[in-house]
Amino acid sequence: MLILVSACRSELFPHTQRVDPDAVGEIRRIGKVLVGSDSESTWDGVTQVTKILAIDIGIPDKESVVSAAGKLLEKQGWAMVINKDPDSAWMESHKWDNLGIMIKGIGYYESHDGVDSIEEKAIKTARMQSDSQGIVILEVEPTGE
Repeated sequence: MLILVSACRSELFPHTQRVDPDAVGEIRRIGKVLVGSDSESTWDGVTQVTKILAIDIGIPDKESVVSAAGKLLEKQGWAMVINKDPDSAWMESHKWDNLGIMIKGIGYYESHDGVDSIEEKAIKTARMQSDSQGIVILEVEPTGE
């Protein structure tokens, strides 16, 4: 019995969770994509691949970029689950099961330490392409299978 229980641990059967490319294609429509990259993390035999998007949604006020992005995503069927506007928000969708979106404005990164290097690179690259205040960082991630 001990062997059977031990064999159930996920690291013995590693797998990768990815974001549905069709979902990413739909999400990209909320504005002009300046940067798109992937971030990987592994825990307990599960590798999770998160899609990082820097998108200019074309608004002049960086303080309202999170709520504006949320409204654009709501039009696509995403629902606000956690709203910490103006810093961040978490959204989920019934259409895209097992996916979530973390929305962060550039202001979030200006006021918080410990920015992930992939996010930092995305912000720098986006800033080189646009001086818009309407840039939002979306982390589209699998939430489980």
